[in-house]
Amino acid sequence: EEITREDVLRTKNGPASTEESIALTGLRKHMARAMVRSSTEAPQATLMKTIDVTKLLDLHSELQERHELQDYRITPFALIAYCFVKALASLPLANASFDSERNRIVVHDSINLGIAIATDQGLVVPNIKSAGSISFSEFMKSLRDVVDAARQGQLLPAQISGGTVTMTNIGALGLDTGTPLLNPGEAAILAVGSIDRRPWVVSDPDEKLEIRSVLQLALTIDHRILDGSEGAQLLTATASMVSNPDLSVLKA
Repeated sequence: EEITREDVLRTKNGPASTEESIALTGLRKHMARAMVRSSTEAPQATLMKTIDVTKLLDLHSELQERHELQDYRITPFALIAYCFVKALASLPLANASFDSERNRIVVHDSINLGIAIATDQGLVVPNIKSAGSISFSEFMKSLRDVVDAARQGQLLPAQISGGTVTMTNIGALGLDTGTPLLNPGEAAILAVGSIDRRPWVVSDPDEKLEIRSVLQLALTIDHRILDGSEGAQLLTATASMVSNPDLSVLKA
């Protein structure tokens, strides 16, 4: 059999590469740039806390029975998001940005809560405007609307601009916890893990071991704006509200 020049070159250079090259375009290109900016501009620290959410699930079941809330598709994550917004009121610095040009911290007047959503086109973070000053039913409607718009690829520019603080539902991916990266320009992001049934020590008033619904919260902060103590304050305030939700504050 005749050996050709191409055979020699193929042996010299090794087998042809089967690697695929994918161009970054659109949302994925934007996401890549945003994450590089996030990791290089802001010194980040992540705090974690494991909590019992059995009472939250009981409240969720109760709210699902309310006729006036049927159209809002209320989920445990939605209730946690509402509690997080309420907890933010106790620490305005968590709803702030760092202005590196003026070396100042800018505290925002309104809480525009971003919700990180994975779509076929890439990660998007639409936000609920004035999340801290609207009613429970308005909050749930706004959350439903931005999630639907994101999944249908119909987000408006106003819905993805102006966010001030973010949440991400990594539990929907089957994960217990993680270390979320900040959305560039924001001071905090809260990751909500999966809800699992686990043994848990309950004190009421005597200690006893029960099977409870448990999840982990992970809060990443910009250490230029919040120190560890302030981050812990926000995380524990959120955890307290989620662990012992008060129906009286959830006004429909």
